[in-house]
Amino acid sequence: MPRPKLSLTDLLQEHALDSKQSIKQMQQELRNDGVDIDRILKRVQNEVGARIRQHYATLAQKQSGEDLLAAAIAFFSTQPITEVRRWLLAVARGEAGPDAQVVAQPCFRNKSPEEMTEAELRNLAAEIRATIGGRDSGKSI
Repeated sequence: MPRPKLSLTDLLQEHALDSKQSIKQMQQELRNDGVDIDRILKRVQNEVGARIRQHYATLAQKQSGEDLLAAAIAFFSTQPITEVRRWLLAVARGEAGPDAQVVAQPCFRNKSPEEMTEAELRNLAAEIRATIGGRDSGKSI
């Protein structure tokens, strides 16, 4: 009499309850039931691998952004405030390129650089520089 077919879920649950059955035995049972276990395992490995690579790429990108912001904060904290203000205005005028200008211009909708505190100006400059990747067309303060 043929053995009843088990679903993959049933087999996995059965294996979880029977720790004496090896993974090889479970794979063989699946093969005997006509399941292409190799294709399933390859698909799982590809999916898991892609998600792991994406996870590490996201972590690297986040770390890179944090490094850029920390470097920009350190840089602008050592500059005279008049130079920070001058750099911000130059970026807003487009002197650091159109991408930087698009980032900087909205920052001055509610307050002009003259109305901002020193801390606001330094933080804004650091955020803009980190956002544009530290690139400002070779123009430094």
